[in-house]
Amino acid sequence: MASATAVRPSDDHEGWSFTETLDNPLGGIEFKGGYPTAGAARRLADQLVLNRAVEVYLAHVRAVSGYRAWRDVREAGPAMPNQLVIWQSPMESRTLLGGNSETVYAQAALDLTRDGPVVLEVPPMLVGGLAALSQRPLFDVGPAGADRGKGGNFLILPPDFDGRLPPGYFPARCSTSGATFSVRGFPQNGRPDHAMKLIRAISIYPLAQAGSPPRMTLVSGSRREIGPASPETFRFYEDLALLLEHEPAYGASAQERVQLAAIGIGTGMHFAPNAVRRALLEEAVHFGAAAIRANTYPAGDQACLVFPDRRWEWAFLDGGVTLDPRVHASVDRRGALAYAGAGTWPAVEKVGDGGSQYLRTLRDAAGALLDGGRNYRLHLPAGAPIANFWSVVAYEAGSRSMLPNGQRFPSVSAHSEPNVNPDGSVDVYFGPSMPHGAEQNWIRTVEGKSWFPILRFDGSPQEFSDRSWKPNDIIVA
Repeated sequence: MASATAVRPSDDHEGWSFTETLDNPLGGIEFKGGYPTAGAARRLADQLVLNRAVEVYLAHVRAVSGYRAWRDVREAGPAMPNQLVIWQSPMESRTLLGGNSETVYAQAALDLTRDGPVVLEVPPMLVGGLAALSQRPLFDVGPAGADRGKGGNFLILPPDFDGRLPPGYFPARCSTSGATFSVRGFPQNGRPDHAMKLIRAISIYPLAQAGSPPRMTLVSGSRREIGPASPETFRFYEDLALLLEHEPAYGASAQERVQLAAIGIGTGMHFAPNAVRRALLEEAVHFGAAAIRANTYPAGDQACLVFPDRRWEWAFLDGGVTLDPRVHASVDRRGALAYAGAGTWPAVEKVGDGGSQYLRTLRDAAGALLDGGRNYRLHLPAGAPIANFWSVVAYEAGSRSMLPNGQRFPSVSAHSEPNVNPDGSVDVYFGPSMPHGAEQNWIRTVEGKSWFPILRFDGSPQEFSDRSWKPNDIIVA
């Protein structure tokens, strides 16, 4: 007769569990005669909920971010079909998640269930695009878009639209009944007036009102905390449940729907977890946020490097923007993108063709993480490959938003009139103390706050692709 004492199966048992205690991170999990004890079954079920909730967070953080942005933009005013939220001046450092201080912005929240097909009349020389609530890009506006920077009339179709398309539009079918339209304009001679004039010329209205479009409802976004950042609390799962309630056809895969249902979220399901389940979900979102932060700030990922002999990395990599399902580890990369920023379009993954390039670095030339208490210098050689402008903007690692450093704009750019060296190069300084005579070239950092810069090239020509121009690494000054 077999002994009743705990026994670890031998290889010829194929690893089967009979009467034993399995050691794992949960502690001892008891089985008797192959059956889990009641306590073991309960703990394993909780662990499965925890595991699936973490995967739900990683897979849907981008969608929750997009939904929150749509909802905030919609609720910034009376939620009219013709409502446009505008930032009358470049974004300041208090703005949440990923904006830059060199351009002026506008956003609109479209409701295709309420309004049916919607027309967007976009003037020339604005850059941006439209994204579904999942943040899946639908089209670009600007030099890399269908309008080629000349502007045009776009027609946004609901998911179930089956009518005849009228001529004269760039059509796009949305996969969700809600969509967020975002554009930005570029200052001229350091002033936003011309960009704001273009943005104010945008017209949004239901196709049914094309014969007599209503006057636009303009809402100020300045000094509002319209933030697409996903919460790192139980509220994340509440927002996700609201998204699925609003969007029953939200594009989750079959496997993702199994994971969602396992934690009580799904079409026709009332999300009301008890105290035990809520505690598990709180633990899951904290673990998921920690994992996604590690994916956002990877250590030594060679695939991210732009140049083999520099520390600069691509800010957006390998289908993170387009959600290309063929890309390896796209779930982690698209989650990292949503954690680091929001409102991006395929143009930022195009080299040349008038797109924009975003480079970042977390480390100085010696490989040390950038320290808010130290002084640094970045040398930008002359001849940067740009059609519009370049900029260097400092961000806080924790919030992923522009660094709150006491300066109105934590940036140096072609628009800010920095001091230029005789050879056309520019030196940008970072640190808690300003070098003598470098006020126009200095970004203040804050001791105790980790930070990183993003180097933007707006309107990158094809010459960017040959890597013949490259920025120096940041060095300790």
